[in-house]
Formats: sequence, structure tokens, C-alpha cells
Amino acid sequence: MRRYIQAQQRLWALEEEQQHSSALHRVRQEVAQSAAMEDAEEKKRTSEWAVADEEVAVRRGHEATRRARLAAGAYTRSHFSST
Repeated sequence: MRRYIQAQQRLWALEEEQQHSSALHRVRQEVAQSAAMEDAEEKKRTSEWAVADEEVAVRRGHEATRRARLAAGAYTRSHFSST
């Protein structure tokens, strides 16, 4: 009878260890999934910021070109109208 009780106790211990191992595995998977989601969000934000920065640079370039054309036109008009 004593051996039966010891065997039953070992079985319960093994089952409990298996449950803990399964729980630990689930937690590790959840942590990995959460980290992957955070990484994806960070990449998305970085990409959005890069696009926004590029848009600003294009607008500034366009505005600089427009100002240069206006200045050149003003110079040309003032130069030829005075002669």
C-alpha cells in the first residue's frame, strides 16, 4: 500500500510539473507575441514618420523652386522694363 501511495504522489508531482511547464510555455508564447506586435507597431510608426518627413522635404523643395522662379521672373521684369 505504501508503494501505491508513493507512486500516486510521484504521478501527481509529474502531472503538476507538466501543468507548470505548459503554463510557462503559454506565457512565453504570449510574451513573444506581444513583443512581435510591439516591434511591428514601432516599424509602422517609423515608416509613417519617414513618409511624413519625405512629404515635408518635397513640399519645401517645391516651395524653394517656386520662390526661385518668382525671384527670377521679378528680376527679369525689372531688368527689361528699365531698359
